[in-house]
Amino acid sequence: REYEQGIAYKRGMGSHGMVEQNRINERFYSGDQWQGVHCGDSRPLVRHNVIRRIGEYKMAVVGSAPVAVQFSAEGVPNTFYTIGREGQYWSEYQSTEIFTEQGQQTFYAWMPWAMERYNAYYTEHAAQQKWTLTNEQQTILGHQCQKATTHWRGRDFVAWFAADIPMRLGPWSFGGLPGLILKLYDTQKLYTWEAVSLRSGTFPIIKRKYDGFHKDTRAHVYKLQVAANRDHLKAGGAVDRRTGQLKSNPHPYDPLELE
Repeated sequence: REYEQGIAYKRGMGSHGMVEQNRINERFYSGDQWQGVHCGDSRPLVRHNVIRRIGEYKMAVVGSAPVAVQFSAEGVPNTFYTIGREGQYWSEYQSTEIFTEQGQQTFYAWMPWAMERYNAYYTEHAAQQKWTLTNEQQTILGHQCQKATTHWRGRDFVAWFAADIPMRLGPWSFGGLPGLILKLYDTQKLYTWEAVSLRSGTFPIIKRKYDGFHKDTRAHVYKLQVAANRDHLKAGGAVDRRTGQLKSNPHPYDPLELE
């Protein structure tokens, strides 16, 4: 009987199979319902994602505490929840994609829910930090790393780089050292990045179309990101239906870059 039920379930999946159907479901939930559909460029495809909003509301009601769920639709960024800053997990450092080419870095910044209209990109020179090398050493993931320090946009930072990995890159916009940065933190330890694993191989670099992103300046994007962290409701323009006034739920926030 169980075997027959399994056969019936598999047939119900159609020709896609479980893995492919799961991928389709993830894309649908993320708002990419038209993936794979080719209908020309004469008119935009409408994405009216009601299911995601219903699902988020249901989880917020059922959960005894703010709920955050991450899903991984292939090629689609994680979504951010609609129940305020505490219930969603949005960080400008995880919601920005950076591409480096010919000494320039282009930042594509996703804004949180209700602020998507401000999705933007901006460009600046790569690896602007001026580093001071020290003789201190430590081992990270089996690589001998050297310590370097810098003052960058209002904070003092410490980096540990592996000279045997000849890549002048690091987390966020940090780089320019003679080796890959495997650990980075500010001296107050408010922000810390540390590599937890390394893999070698050939991996594709995917650059999206970034539909709806407009060209902006770092100063303006930075201002919006700080506002979203400090008071997401107010920055997003949420209005109280009873009073007609802007909602506000402020939070303390100390940004990585102070300048």
